[in-house]
Amino acid sequence: HALGLQRLHSTLLLDARAKDGDQGSSWGRGLRLSRLQSRSWADRRVREGVAKAKAGDQKAALERYGAALELCPGHKEGLVGRGAALVNVGRLREALLDFDSALRVDPEDVNARKYREIARRRL
Repeated sequence: HALGLQRLHSTLLLDARAKDGDQGSSWGRGLRLSRLQSRSWADRRVREGVAKAKAGDQKAALERYGAALELCPGHKEGLVGRGAALVNVGRLREALLDFDSALRVDPEDVNARKYREIARRRL
């Protein structure tokens, strides 16, 4: 088995057969690591979005929140941040969708509730 291809092939087969989320397999560990990295990168994009929003650059904030949500679609803080930025640029219906999504993740989130009410009043 030249170049160890047989061993590589059997390893790939084992990984492919491992169940999604199987913590004991290299496939499961890889998925978990990938999710953690995506979450970490999404957290960073959200922090950047908050900084841009505080500086008054809503367009850049929306870009950062969008990037966070591409990495981690259910990122509650990303949803709330993007929703707040959408309110600031007058895109109220889109903002309400983000606040509702954030509240599905965490029904008790104070910021999502507060900003959702602000958006509703402005409609």
